[in-house]
Amino acid sequence: MTEPRPNGDGRSGRWRRPGRLLRDLNQLALLLVIAAGAALLLVPSSDDGLTGLPELQVGDVSPRTIKSPQAFVIDDPDATEQIRKQRVANLLPTYDLHTGMGSQTKVRLEAAFGVVAEKPSLEEEVAPEDRSNAFMQAIGVGLEPEVMAPLFKAEGDELRDAAIMVAQTVYEARIVEDKALILLLAPRGVEVRLLDPDGQVLREESVYDASAALGLDQARARIDELAAEQLKRFPSDQRRAIATLLKRSLKPNLVANEPESVRRRVEAVSSVKARSIQVSPGETVLRAGEKVTKQHLSILSGIDRELRAQSRMQGAAGGALLVVVLIVFGYRFASRSYRPGRPSHRDLAFLAAAYLLTLCLLWVGYKGTLYLAEVFPILSAEAFRYLLPVAAGALVVRIVAGAEAAIALTVVTAVTAGWMMDQSLPYGVYALAGGLAAGSVERARPRAALFSAMFRAMFAQIGVVLAIGLLGSSFTGEDALEEVLTAAGSALGAGLFASLLLPVVEVLFGYTTSFKLTDLANLNHPLLRELLVEAPGTYHHSIWVGTLAEAGARAIGANTLLAMVGGYYHDIGKLKAPRAFEENDPAALLAANPADAARELRAHVAEGLERAAQHRLGAPVLEIIAQHHGTSLVRGPFARAIESFGHVERAEFLYGGPRPISKEAALVMLADVVETATQPLAAEPGLTRGDIEEVVHRVINEVVEEGQLGDCELTLREVGLLVACFTRELEERLIRRVKPPTLSSLPALTGPQVVRAPGGEPN
Repeated sequence: MTEPRPNGDGRSGRWRRPGRLLRDLNQLALLLVIAAGAALLLVPSSDDGLTGLPELQVGDVSPRTIKSPQAFVIDDPDATEQIRKQRVANLLPTYDLHTGMGSQTKVRLEAAFGVVAEKPSLEEEVAPEDRSNAFMQAIGVGLEPEVMAPLFKAEGDELRDAAIMVAQTVYEARIVEDKALILLLAPRGVEVRLLDPDGQVLREESVYDASAALGLDQARARIDELAAEQLKRFPSDQRRAIATLLKRSLKPNLVANEPESVRRRVEAVSSVKARSIQVSPGETVLRAGEKVTKQHLSILSGIDRELRAQSRMQGAAGGALLVVVLIVFGYRFASRSYRPGRPSHRDLAFLAAAYLLTLCLLWVGYKGTLYLAEVFPILSAEAFRYLLPVAAGALVVRIVAGAEAAIALTVVTAVTAGWMMDQSLPYGVYALAGGLAAGSVERARPRAALFSAMFRAMFAQIGVVLAIGLLGSSFTGEDALEEVLTAAGSALGAGLFASLLLPVVEVLFGYTTSFKLTDLANLNHPLLRELLVEAPGTYHHSIWVGTLAEAGARAIGANTLLAMVGGYYHDIGKLKAPRAFEENDPAALLAANPADAARELRAHVAEGLERAAQHRLGAPVLEIIAQHHGTSLVRGPFARAIESFGHVERAEFLYGGPRPISKEAALVMLADVVETATQPLAAEPGLTRGDIEEVVHRVINEVVEEGQLGDCELTLREVGLLVACFTRELEERLIRRVKPPTLSSLPALTGPQVVRAPGGEPN
């Protein structure tokens, strides 16, 4: 539950930080789509974009001399690509030289020979295989017993030091895994990074002849040579053991670093700036009779591109910029002034699609008016323009997304329409009046709202065309009749277009419009009829929840139709096992284990979602079903579990959520708990309004204290309004409702009398 926070203008809302629209990537993408659409469709019709350049191919002969009409800076992608390829070709593959390999081998040899030097005490005996395993673990290679046996005979550190000297001598060379491969892959040499034992780069050097490196086989042969030369004083079996040990532990110290090579190639490509060709005014690009080369075509296409951008897109870009400015500031104003919540990406995508569709409709109408005026001369081109259904977009958006969104769209559409119709201010006013009239229709039943919007738009557009005509100097009765009829036809066409488009919008964007909600509110809906037959108690409970939610929505300005429909269908999951619920069977689950009873009660949410999806009730209704219990406690079974067992896991008795997010879902939750808590009051004698209000206030406070309303936008003030509203509705139901008279309650009739119900109307 949120508290209202003041904006700069004193209103409450959630949007605070300026520039938030442009910082949101999804909204920015939509804005770019709209700008692109506006730029493409607002091209001035007087400019056909011809540059006069002939169609040429490589190898053709130029039919005439072509000169540059002005100065151009033309991108040369071929030259740029060639330079990039050359940069990459000049790079040498990167290799890492690990200079600490000799030191690391020394450490391992010292640790291994430390195992040899250890002398077990008299009290403890060490098995030979244990010493062998410890030796191999220290050196990091596996050795056969016959290889290790001579090493264990060595006395002192002399053999160890000789082995270290041989290993360090070998690692002074640069050793690679496969010398033939490095010569094949890097014939021009390699870039070597010298790394210290910690992996830090000491320096780099370019090695243009990699043949000096040793392959693993050559390095092993070098070990044999060194062992023969420097270990002469040791027995032959110890020389062979040291040589075998060092050859098996040998690893390449010059290793290819492919990620670094790739990074350097990418960096080399990105460092190349795009090359361009400077063309001076009047410079000859191609002479008559000269063969066309690829560079000629590149220059000619660049000139053609520049000329087209200058002649065709400049005006369109200005119109698109104007539209973007209107969208940005209209969005900010609407978000701060009207809507407390932020539109979803689906809403923004829908509004963008509605605007672009309206823009396409206006563009097609603009292009077709001259043709229609020629083919059907009964109407002028101006009259045909007035026939376009300019209010259709606002009408669709009003029904789907609300009046604020419709008005915001209308303003942008009106400016666009006036700009497209040869910068006509009167036509922009005409589109603005029709859209405002259609988009500002009061909340009502959808079909009534549709007809009301059509007639509002009709009268507004007729008034505008009459005013525009009167402002002219040659306005006649014939012109008035023509334009009045076309303005009326525009409004009727907008209504027809909207009625055809609404089902498509529901399918494409997943909206549940008021038309669909009206169908769901029909108590003859198959799902409600099934609920009435199979679970009459749940049915009556649901109808009352819907009634309370509708009244609460009216009190706080939420969507009354959605709240009512959500209340009707919130418990349809109980159809799977209706007698498991108290309203259908007072003894339901009393004999069951409390945990099993809680599990049975919680399951009706998932069952309800499944049934709602099968019957395609729509996403808003599914959200209400999923959220109408939030993460609240299944109180009855929990209380019985505490009474029976003393201590139980509370998590087993909690609904899975989520908590209500929308106001309508919160209304259904509150109406549900209030209706359930006040049902027993109907049997209490002497029930007063205060008794009802006390129960309503208590159960709503419990919901608030549990934090179930923490994710929705209900304020404390609105909660107070709901307490009063629910109390009033329940007072009417439980105390003031009219009961039909019985024979015993009728007075003795001695003559013609009129029996009146407590409300005062005759029965």
